[in-house]
Amino acid sequence: MSVHDASNQQLYHFAEEQATPDPYLTPEYTATHRGKGTSIIIDNGSSYCRMGWAGDEKPAIVFRNAVARSRGKRGESDQVCVGNDISSVEAVRSSLRTQFDRCLVSNYSVQEQLLDYGFAHLGLHRQSAIRHPVVITEPVCNPGYCRGQMSELLFEAYDVPAVAYGVDALFGAHRGSVEQLGRPLEEGLVVSCGHCTCRILPVLQGRLDATHCKRINLGGVNVVAYLNRLLQLSRPPLLPHLTLTRAQEMVHAHCYLATDYSAELQEWGSGSRAGDVRLAQLPYSPSLATPLLVDAAGREAKDRQRRERAREQLLKVNQRKREEKARGLIQWNPSLRTPLKRRHLSNKDTFSFPKNSFLHAI
Repeated sequence: MSVHDASNQQLYHFAEEQATPDPYLTPEYTATHRGKGTSIIIDNGSSYCRMGWAGDEKPAIVFRNAVARSRGKRGESDQVCVGNDISSVEAVRSSLRTQFDRCLVSNYSVQEQLLDYGFAHLGLHRQSAIRHPVVITEPVCNPGYCRGQMSELLFEAYDVPAVAYGVDALFGAHRGSVEQLGRPLEEGLVVSCGHCTCRILPVLQGRLDATHCKRINLGGVNVVAYLNRLLQLSRPPLLPHLTLTRAQEMVHAHCYLATDYSAELQEWGSGSRAGDVRLAQLPYSPSLATPLLVDAAGREAKDRQRRERAREQLLKVNQRKREEKARGLIQWNPSLRTPLKRRHLSNKDTFSFPKNSFLHAI
């Protein structure tokens, strides 16, 4: 691609957004909800958690549903970052933990840390108990064991007065039907595309038909990983800079669901969509400015120099071992320090040693 063609295309710069710590909404809670028994709504998603109050238009706080633990200095305890306290995900991705196994909650210690974070930033960190009913989402056909563990956590750890469970996709379908059709959803097929799984939920006579629900273990995280892998294979020199965070940003900003995949594929193949091509600008790095590929002759010369240095180093090591061995023999038999006498006999060089020497004994 020429420079002129590249200048006519749209240049996309990565936002490189970092999470900012959430504020503590203590004044809002004291003035609006304290002592009124308003329900707390928790959308416990596998990627982000949304918490707020019933009746509000939007959640009060939205944070990443993950916990990262970093090792502290000597003599100090490990540091635990929760939710939006994790400013850069790539820096702690190896230690990132979540409470989910696919779409089911399995790690309730992490779930408790995330609930502590959410309740505290809602303004409840100074309360001895959560005196508000809780409405929390769960996956469809959630096992009774998982629901029992969640109920035990909410009742025993937070002393909530009541808990109600629901499926987020059905909540959204109900509200969309009321806003668009003016009535609740009676019959339909709800498709929920989540972070880890996709679920198909049939609704008959206003109720969920649980026996015909289907789940596919593919979600947004798989789309991000697939795009990231394609970028790494097509641009090997940029491998350290093509992170999952940037791939996720590209998916959210540029990817869409094609209504006619075959037709759009033909348009892209014919070049009629060339105006929609965008160039992504990565942050400048000096390592990318130097050539990464070396010709075969250069590689062979470097290998030859490396082998020669290794040979010289081996010779030095062997010479040092021989000298140490010789010094050990001399210390063991001091008579070897006697100078050798040389004389000529019949044009041949011979040597005479003292009779009490080690060599004479041999």
